[in-house]
Amino acid sequence: MRQDNVPPFTRPDGSMATSSEDKAALLAELFARKMQVDDPYRPPPILPRESDHTITSVSVTAAQVEKVLRDVDAGKATGPDNIIPRVLRNCAKELSEPLANIFSACLEEKWPAAWKEVNVVPVHKKRLQD
Repeated sequence: MRQDNVPPFTRPDGSMATSSEDKAALLAELFARKMQVDDPYRPPPILPRESDHTITSVSVTAAQVEKVLRDVDAGKATGPDNIIPRVLRNCAKELSEPLANIFSACLEEKWPAAWKEVNVVPVHKKRLQD
């Protein structure tokens, strides 16, 4: 059985959450409260213009995409797409053209809903030993 290295959490009522399930539920409640928006239909604030220049178009080239893919850290974990970073880096040349086309289409039209999803996973790090 796996040992739980996360210390107990204190609940708002003062009681302690000691089991993994209780701690996970407490973290989920905390994150849910922090991520709520009071008025989701409220328009964004109007910010002062910082420049007189306006971006009218954005282009994405295969060369730009290939450079970014070649710079991917192969030691990192997979993302929500489950693609291993090493595959992205090693196949940068082959993937750069189709990905540049997809990115360009997204900038001209609309982002796919799946690209707006995120998985947030809290990771407990061991304390440094003195």
